[in-house]
Amino acid sequence: MAHDHGHNEVRAAVVELDVTSNGQTIEVAVEKAWKAFGHIDALINNAGVRDFLLSCGPSTMAHDHDLDGVRAVAIELDVTSNGQTIEVAMLKAWEVFGHIDVLINNAGVRAAWLVSKYVGKCMRDGGRGGSIINISSNAGLHRVQILGAVAYASSKGAIHILTKTMALEMGKWNIRVNAIAAGIFRSEITESLFQKYWLQNVALRTIPLKTWGESDPALTSIIRYLIHDSSDYISGNIFIVDAEYTLPGIPIFSSL
Repeated sequence: MAHDHGHNEVRAAVVELDVTSNGQTIEVAVEKAWKAFGHIDALINNAGVRDFLLSCGPSTMAHDHDLDGVRAVAIELDVTSNGQTIEVAMLKAWEVFGHIDVLINNAGVRAAWLVSKYVGKCMRDGGRGGSIINISSNAGLHRVQILGAVAYASSKGAIHILTKTMALEMGKWNIRVNAIAAGIFRSEITESLFQKYWLQNVALRTIPLKTWGESDPALTSIIRYLIHDSSDYISGNIFIVDAEYTLPGIPIFSSL
């Protein structure tokens, strides 16, 4: 367990957990984390939908005991559902807090559109505006085309057009809409790729910033900015976060 010795305060606690375990095992692990600090203010899930629902479902919902208010709630939703099902789920989230300030879409174009549609209606009727952030990919940019990515690249390009059109139509209600065109980041999916020597060689010889980014802080920092009031004047933009590796074009080196 890590401590801040200057303040004699626990800053981090390690709780061992296999997220493929049953619900009871996951609940016990979450309760251990809760007891270490007396509260949980934020939960970041980088796992499948089953793990998300089990780790922050109603039985282990995070509360602020001083204010006796719900801080987080999990609402089960299949984003491939029809519009009515999605609308019901969005209304449930709205009713818990009385408002939704931020929506982050990390899904296909259909799901992003439908969820934004119904959350946007709530934001409009609530009268306090909001921020919608669509997570996309640089595969959807005009400056790079990827062999074999017809469906993927087309859907990400559609996300960019959707973002700009939504920004135009929702601006009058002070709802800002932006997208993040992400590059390659180290993750469980790309870990084996990052072990390849040639990938590092590509980075050193062709990428202007000479490195591959990490999702934190590369993506998290721009998300925080688009949530914060300091971005109140920003809407309809596609933020490219890829260490500039889509800029150079064809390498002029004889060999990589």
